[in-house]
Amino acid sequence: MTPETIRPDTAGARPTGTPVAPLAQAQPEAISAVDRFVAASGTVRDQAGLLAGRIGRRLLTVGFGHAPTRTSPIGDVPASWEVKSLGEIARFSSGKAKPKDASRVPSPSRNIPIFSGKGLLGYSGSSLRSGATIVVGRVGAHCGSVHFVSDPECWITDAALFVYETRPEVDLRFLYHSLRRLDLPSLRSTGRQPLISLSTIYPLLLALPPLDEQRGICDILAAAETLREAHDRVLAQSMRLRSALAAYAGAVGAEPGRSERSDLNTPRGA
Repeated sequence: MTPETIRPDTAGARPTGTPVAPLAQAQPEAISAVDRFVAASGTVRDQAGLLAGRIGRRLLTVGFGHAPTRTSPIGDVPASWEVKSLGEIARFSSGKAKPKDASRVPSPSRNIPIFSGKGLLGYSGSSLRSGATIVVGRVGAHCGSVHFVSDPECWITDAALFVYETRPEVDLRFLYHSLRRLDLPSLRSTGRQPLISLSTIYPLLLALPPLDEQRGICDILAAAETLREAHDRVLAQSMRLRSALAAYAGAVGAEPGRSERSDLNTPRGA
């Protein structure tokens, strides 16, 4: 048997009968599969968030199931816990006006993050605070929001308050979780410009476990938060995949004169 002679005008032709998955059909199926995955992942993410919230509420009020408990101004608490006002265990200060060299993106000369009640605003070459801190929105739409800042240096704007000192028996992370549980936005003034002042937050009462227990509670809460963040990352990657599939399908469909099945029934060598 002699090898088949390939005519030059048929060298690039697809052999008859070669199975081809039409993009017009394959792309919607792929996008639909991603959509189903995103919906399922979103449900799991929401459940993880609810679980983290329930764990946090329990651990920050009753700890690891202590007995006995005692009555306090904020309800029953483990007998070994103290109840302290926020002003007794932490000191806050107002931030300062945003630096003149503020930039939206970091650079070698502007790599110190700037925070306000909204969160990260940008970067500067100036530092207002060294070491971890807690930032609380002081005025405006984000009044009462709470952010934990772990950067070695940062700047805090005058739209926020920040912790500059805590008692030795207080873990800063535990204080952060306790402040989030207090729902500070509900305490802001209702005037034209929402506001939270030190006179409003310093009298707030907090349950304070021994330091070792605070750290153990924070480790559990960090693990729960990591689980939720992992699902957030999966969702973000899935949405990027969906966007890429949709863009590719649009590009293929937009090619002029292209027919996904036009060559399937074309005689060989035509």
